[in-house]
Amino acid sequence: MNRTVILGALIAVIAIGGIAGYLLWNKPHTDAAVTRPDIVLAAEALVSAYEENEKQADSLYLGKLVELSGSLASVTDNGAAGMVVSLDATATGAVSCAFLPEASDKLLGLAPGTPITVRGFCDGLNMFDVNLSRCVRVQ
Repeated sequence: MNRTVILGALIAVIAIGGIAGYLLWNKPHTDAAVTRPDIVLAAEALVSAYEENEKQADSLYLGKLVELSGSLASVTDNGAAGMVVSLDATATGAVSCAFLPEASDKLLGLAPGTPITVRGFCDGLNMFDVNLSRCVRVQ
């Protein structure tokens, strides 16, 4: 009797864990284009926060959907991987925004210095630039 109860409980735990893992693995990504941002600020403010205290800035912004306004520094086409937009921020840092290929068409023809607003997920500081991923341009 004891063995069957233990074996049944073990099978139940494994089944529940497998179902939970499957559901988490197949969970859809949050769409930045239709989701309300967690934080709205200027590109300069985000970079300044990371320059002042990276750990504190990570606690505030890392993994959050951030909407940034700034001046376009450059647009780089990475082919099938999409485009990367760089926003001017401070003398020592910038914001690098990685766009998915389906969101890249709104970037064509933009000139450096153009004011732009982007929304994406903050990935933290990488050397001198703050990185955002899965970005979209906000009109």
